[in-house]
Amino acid sequence: MQSRFCRFLFFLLPALVFKTALSGQPSSFVKLADSLNKKSEAYRYASPQLSATFAKRALKLSAKDPVQTLFSLINWSYALLELGALDSSAILADSAQAKISNVSDSSARSALLVLHGYICDYREKNEEALRYYFDGLALCPDPAHRAAIYNNIGTIYKTMKDLENAVKYYELSYAIGVQMKDSIRQAKCLNNLGGVSFSKGDFPGALKCYQQSLRIREAVFDSVGMSSCLSNIAMVYEKQNDPASALTLYQRSLTLAMVSKRPYDIVASRINVGNVLFKLNHKKEALDQLKLAASLADSAQLHYYSRLAHRSLANYYSETGNYQQAYADYVLYAAYNDSVLTERAQKSAKELELRYRTRESSQTIKLLGEQQKAAELEKENDINQLGRQRNWLWVVILTAVAIILFAFLLFQRYRAELKHTVQLEQLVGEKDLLLREIHHRVKNNLQLVSSLLSLQDSYSPGNAKNALRQNQERIHTLALLHEQLYQSADLKAISFSKYVHTLLDHISASFAKAGSSITIRCAADERWFDIDQLVPCGLIINELVTNCFKYAFPSEKGTILVSMSCNDEKCTLVIADDGVGMDETIANAKNTLGLRLVKGLVRQLRGELQSESSSGNGTTIRIIFPARMKTNPGV
Repeated sequence: MQSRFCRFLFFLLPALVFKTALSGQPSSFVKLADSLNKKSEAYRYASPQLSATFAKRALKLSAKDPVQTLFSLINWSYALLELGALDSSAILADSAQAKISNVSDSSARSALLVLHGYICDYREKNEEALRYYFDGLALCPDPAHRAAIYNNIGTIYKTMKDLENAVKYYELSYAIGVQMKDSIRQAKCLNNLGGVSFSKGDFPGALKCYQQSLRIREAVFDSVGMSSCLSNIAMVYEKQNDPASALTLYQRSLTLAMVSKRPYDIVASRINVGNVLFKLNHKKEALDQLKLAASLADSAQLHYYSRLAHRSLANYYSETGNYQQAYADYVLYAAYNDSVLTERAQKSAKELELRYRTRESSQTIKLLGEQQKAAELEKENDINQLGRQRNWLWVVILTAVAIILFAFLLFQRYRAELKHTVQLEQLVGEKDLLLREIHHRVKNNLQLVSSLLSLQDSYSPGNAKNALRQNQERIHTLALLHEQLYQSADLKAISFSKYVHTLLDHISASFAKAGSSITIRCAADERWFDIDQLVPCGLIINELVTNCFKYAFPSEKGTILVSMSCNDEKCTLVIADDGVGMDETIANAKNTLGLRLVKGLVRQLRGELQSESSSGNGTTIRIIFPARMKTNPGV
């Protein structure tokens, strides 16, 4: 008997202890979540991976505390931002924004506003970032956090070239750092003040601030800050025409960036090292660094740094004579030079969220309907026991309530779907406006490049002048395409007939000589093409028609035919002339850049190139490729 009682106590006591511990869990979990959130904030820059881990653990423990939940989402978002996951960071910030209505804590509200400003800062939306920072500053009760906000505001003003305000807010942040004896804060402000001096051209002043900041960071072995200071000092040495010293410091900065594992710092350091190596004529090593930088930036979706890396690669290949690869990297640089992908990602995320909410509402309505039916059946069984009259009375009442409830739910769903439709229409309108603006800017940029090539043309020798003019015509072909796209009612495609007539008019005006009687005839179906097919078609027509003007008509008399015919499966582009045909001059030109470009563009169209020529009977080039668009793009 005693043995059974002992076994009973053996199992009962742990259960009682566990129950007592559970009764105290909420407050203990909140304290633990607060501790983890503070650790996440402390490791935000030194180790973003560890910061994200702490934030996720805090989020699991803070389910019943809205303040700690908000801080967990904010810290996790910051960590993802430092790791280069900008879109994921923005989604977490939106999740935190959805929970802010349950939080009255001014520190948490200020922190969320500052996070939104930080994300806008990364997206180069300076004015929007300033608004968030000032709103967050008005709510912030903590001096240390106020110092950080002052520093962020100063950085925005520095980016906007308002150096006077930048110095003002950096000094406010520095004063708080001195008051609180925060050496890291002082080091950050000195580094930023050095950047202002650098922007003013005061290189000795900038060097002094950078070196002071470096000494503080070395004392606490702040690897992230040391890497930044070394890069900045190296930039001063570059300005002072000392690339060898700059290279040494850039390499030290890269080593420290590899320790901290921050993608932004690693990419920036590799770009700097590659550029200086190229200046010192270490071309192979320079190319290796720039390729690594571009690869990491592209894979981590660091669009700003991808732009810098591909611009450096384009300069490298241009200087070394590899113009084809230089052109390819310049195209990537131009693609990363605007924020279309980022804007599309944001809008796609919002559209997905709206769809999710609509679907969630539908499921809730369905569940409520099922629960209502079950309740009606249960009540009907109870009413049957009380008599037929009361049974019918309750049936009538419950039916009326169900109809009203169902009508109310339908009305609520209609309002939600109407709001969803309006939001989607607004998003589509904003996207169309943005795409038109982008095509307009691309056209303007291409015209600027064409003008620069035209200026260079007058100072270049014969062969270089011809190459510049050919590239100028190719650029004009692309600019004309973007001009027609932003003027088109449908932004996805334009009429091939309209585009090719305008293009041929320009080529004829550019190459026709005085007294020339070369005629261009164009016969094209009213077919609509998207930009993926229009770009190679336009460049092919430009190359081949230009060659006809150059080689086919020594007597400056003849006819050029450009035609396009399509059916449901394939399109056939024909460029023909009645000139001298494939004589020795044209045969020797087969390996020129222009004809290699035509073959590459045909491969891009997944098409087939056919040519027919005989001496004195002209030349016909036929390109057959798969059809994609219909006669009317709206069908």
